[in-house]
Amino acid sequence: MLADETHLSSDRRQDVHMNGQHQLVRRNRIAALFVVMVLGLVVALPTTADAKGRDRGKVGVCHRSSAGGTVFLQVSKRAERAHARHGDVTGVTSAAECDTAAEPTPPGRYLQEVFPQVSVERDLQYGEAPDENGVAERLLLDLYQPLGDTQARRPAIVWVHGGGFSGGNRSLEAGNAESFARRGYVTVSISYRLRSGNIGQAIADAQHDAQAAVRWLRSNADRYGIDADRIAIGGTSAGAITALLVGNHSEDPGTSGNPGFRSDVQASVSISGFGGYYSPGDAPAILFHGTADPVLPYPLAVSTCDEIRRAGNVCELHTYEGAGHILYVSHREDVQAKIAEFLHRQLF
Repeated sequence: MLADETHLSSDRRQDVHMNGQHQLVRRNRIAALFVVMVLGLVVALPTTADAKGRDRGKVGVCHRSSAGGTVFLQVSKRAERAHARHGDVTGVTSAAECDTAAEPTPPGRYLQEVFPQVSVERDLQYGEAPDENGVAERLLLDLYQPLGDTQARRPAIVWVHGGGFSGGNRSLEAGNAESFARRGYVTVSISYRLRSGNIGQAIADAQHDAQAAVRWLRSNADRYGIDADRIAIGGTSAGAITALLVGNHSEDPGTSGNPGFRSDVQASVSISGFGGYYSPGDAPAILFHGTADPVLPYPLAVSTCDEIRRAGNVCELHTYEGAGHILYVSHREDVQAKIAEFLHRQLF
């Protein structure tokens, strides 16, 4: 079994210890909301605020000068975005990487499907944790990459499927994983622990497993050419709830695998989901919701975005009038295009 305890500062560990009971209450309340929403009732979301810091160090870029040469520079995050728009390779760690750096970013990359084919590696183990019977469960993912891509470092996305925390599988997010790999991302669609009962624990398991997948990407950044400072997470329904939790609770990493790597993400995507606890510094979020959703009613999405903004964070809510819980029936292309635009703004 994989041991897992992300290295935290002493201050952070003390904060986690002091807020252990709060985390339990948070999950139980979200679980209760989820159950109530399945029954078709609308309730108000609770709020809280726990300040959480983010690392903001310098990063490396391969800058292409007007004379045609390439030089390695260390720049701030703000400056890195400008270099990315210029077409420079970003996320590198040494001058040696610039010697084999990729060609400038193709027009439309990250916004449009510029790669005609993707490669897929299936059934990769990213962690292990006890299931509801206490038996060790191998946690698996499928990894998608743009075929023929030579970019040194690519942003990554974790996709989390829906199914009420009791069903579904990672093939449900294969469409999103493939579409965003065609846009130039490294993407994974994950399986996570499911439970037939105890919805609160099921939500906690899903959050912790997804965080282990985030850490797995960082632990394999060199192998798969991933920019460890540009990782997003998204999902549908239960997967959307999980994505929002991962986006605002990196201080509660769980023990599902890959210790020693960060659990934070730089953006969260919710398709027909909701969440309830946000703090300054949480990941920017984008929500998609239908006004006629019979499972998780639309006011939940409105309240979620209000709470995110109230904490001083970025939130976009895209509303689909008359749409139900499964937005992809009629709105797939529009949702994916808006996700691509949002991620490009937040990650670059």
